[in-house]
Amino acid sequence: MKCLYDVSIFLEHLRNVKKSPWALQMVDAQGKLPSGVLEGDLRWPGSYEQCLNITAYTNVSGQGEEELFRGKYCVATIHKGNQSLPAQQTLTPTTPALSLGLCLPDSCSESDVTHLVYLELFPVDIFLNRTDINTEVACPEPLSMGKDGRAIVAIIICSLLAALILIGTLYDICFIQVPVFLVERAQKEHSLAAGDLPNSDPHLGGSENVHLSEKTPLLGNRNVQTDHVIQGRVCQFLLAFSIYSNGAKILSTKQGSSSLRCLNGIRFLSMTWVILGHSYAFGLGVTKNVASLFQALIPRWSFLAIMNGTYSVDSFFFLSGLLVTYLCMKEMDKKKGNLKINWAMFYFHRFWRLTPPYMLVLMFDTCLFRYLGDGPFWPQQGVEKDFCANSWWTNLLYINNFFPIENMCMAWSWYLANDMQFFIISPLILIPLYRSGKLGGSVLMALLFICLLTTGVISRTFEIGVGFTNVNAVDESFNKIYITPWCRIGPYLIGMAVGYFLYKYNSRIYINKWLVMLGWAIAAICCLSVLYGVYDTYHGHPMNLDTAALYNSVSRTVWAVGLGWLVIACCTGYGGFVNTFLSWNAFIPLSRLTYCAYLIHPLVMYYYYFSQRTPVYGSDLNEIYIFLGNAVMSYGLAFIVSLVFEAPFMGLEKAMFAREKKCLRRRNMFLSPRNMRFWNTD
Repeated sequence: MKCLYDVSIFLEHLRNVKKSPWALQMVDAQGKLPSGVLEGDLRWPGSYEQCLNITAYTNVSGQGEEELFRGKYCVATIHKGNQSLPAQQTLTPTTPALSLGLCLPDSCSESDVTHLVYLELFPVDIFLNRTDINTEVACPEPLSMGKDGRAIVAIIICSLLAALILIGTLYDICFIQVPVFLVERAQKEHSLAAGDLPNSDPHLGGSENVHLSEKTPLLGNRNVQTDHVIQGRVCQFLLAFSIYSNGAKILSTKQGSSSLRCLNGIRFLSMTWVILGHSYAFGLGVTKNVASLFQALIPRWSFLAIMNGTYSVDSFFFLSGLLVTYLCMKEMDKKKGNLKINWAMFYFHRFWRLTPPYMLVLMFDTCLFRYLGDGPFWPQQGVEKDFCANSWWTNLLYINNFFPIENMCMAWSWYLANDMQFFIISPLILIPLYRSGKLGGSVLMALLFICLLTTGVISRTFEIGVGFTNVNAVDESFNKIYITPWCRIGPYLIGMAVGYFLYKYNSRIYINKWLVMLGWAIAAICCLSVLYGVYDTYHGHPMNLDTAALYNSVSRTVWAVGLGWLVIACCTGYGGFVNTFLSWNAFIPLSRLTYCAYLIHPLVMYYYYFSQRTPVYGSDLNEIYIFLGNAVMSYGLAFIVSLVFEAPFMGLEKAMFAREKKCLRRRNMFLSPRNMRFWNTD
């Protein structure tokens, strides 16, 4: 066998490293027993680049050097037991096992390396009994997408989008913005020549007939009407892809006077909370000192805000329920009845708003992501099981949360499925709520009671503890409680109740100052008890199963109750400096980017962690830098994703319905354009 022959040559040349320095380099590139193993450092990657750059040679008398073989890098994942690891997880840093980097001749196959691990060449029996180990070997190879049909199709789709964006942007600048700018400048010069103040005449004579009534990004605060330019289906289609106009819309800090401005700050801060929690969770597998790090972090009461960071998702459920109710109630008032609302548009816009960027990010994740990097931790087969070949359709239909987490594509998309399912059933509450507050409130409370009871029963039946205290039941807790809609709808229902309250009182209500203080105190107690009430559970005093079931049942709803008072206080004038901060204009564009940031932030983290050459030492300073880097990169790329994947489809929708309005003015249209702003509840 050539592999064994080349290994024997390597060992022979190792005896005389002066004549064969490459042999010493191969030894140097091997993964070795480091210090800090007792702190959890079980990943010994060696030197990836050094191994790949090695060329073994021998001196032939009279003929110079003869190449023998090249270096080949492999990773052996060694763990106890007979159960095999899934192939795509052998390079995944979240896999709890001993990982050993090997530098071998390129003639060795993965099966050869597996057999070599069991020889005395590698000291795996220092920690594991050699007779009771299972080994999975992966040898990263340079990836080429030349024969990957999925990647080629994805590149074609991205190229078409890029071409449309380029054409749309050029059209917008050359035929819309520049002519308007020139007309405005000519108007200003004409006004000054006539002795008038700039822009004193609202019309400019001549064939252009441009009216100063609509704002355009290029002119800043100047207003110009250009409807005569952009009439037509093709023009509107191209403008939907304009980076110039879409970027200005995303970065704009203007909102309507009736908007609930404090929600922008809550949405952005909740997203950064998600990124903070995931920065710790995703990095566990490449953290050098996992054991000592968590021994230092868990005793801190402040760290509970990170360990309980899952409540940030409940903030999003709360906001979603609030907005859909608040906006729907106002629209029903305009329509003078709920039966006149175009419910088809209600569902269509939601699906159209969320699905295109969602599916395009999924396409990038499954088809292109694995070609972006390399290294000892890099997943050669991507981060998704079987490239989502058998599960992508569940994401498209928003039912992926009904499947086990191990079969889920883009595991973090469970939230999108829940949110869509809540939205689908929301009219069952909205219609009774509009007709009668008592009737709708009864339906809402009945659903809330069912949610709380179901969660408590499941938690008690399957003996699920609080948070991460029961490591053996984490997967069961995730599949049976964490991602199921009947256990997560509580905060959404509380949001609907708050949305109805704000609509009913039109965000204007007098509250006695003592009641205001009491409300803030109760809200603080609700939120702080949820986050920090489990401190003893993590410090040797675990809850019994009944108490844990109660906590798992009510904690997320209690969190939403505290958040509900914060929103009511801020929207009715009792928020003080809290409302001032949450309503800061800088949060408006960041809030618009939250959806895309949620879609792509795990990919940002995957790229960073999987690209590491050595384990990362965990410390407060490093974690702060990693979190800030993840947050900035996630929002920066979210802006690009929004420009390329999200904004164009929203523009296409508006252009399509604007055309329908022009051509079918006398017909009872299936999709009414007048209510476009209502359906956008995000």
